[in-house]
Amino acid sequence: MKYRKKPVEVEAMQWTGHNAKDLSLWSDGAFSEIDPEDRQDDPEATGQLFVNANRAYLAIVPGEWVIKDQRGFYPCKPDIFAVTYEKVE
Repeated sequence: MKYRKKPVEVEAMQWTGHNAKDLSLWSDGAFSEIDPEDRQDDPEATGQLFVNANRAYLAIVPGEWVIKDQRGFYPCKPDIFAVTYEKVE
């Protein structure tokens, strides 16, 4: 059997590495920057996002998208975002 993903509209904001305040406000505090001295595991990860689904923080790098849907916020790699979503006017 084959299945097609139902069309769903989501809100999204891209982490640029320079928009921490805007992203934190938009995500109701779910996003925060990672201090440089705390980046030993992944030096490129400059932000973190609290994901309700697994009740944990996930590190994100500039360029990744933060998506908001009915379940909360979660990160998405830019290449996956580009093939999965299109901008709604």
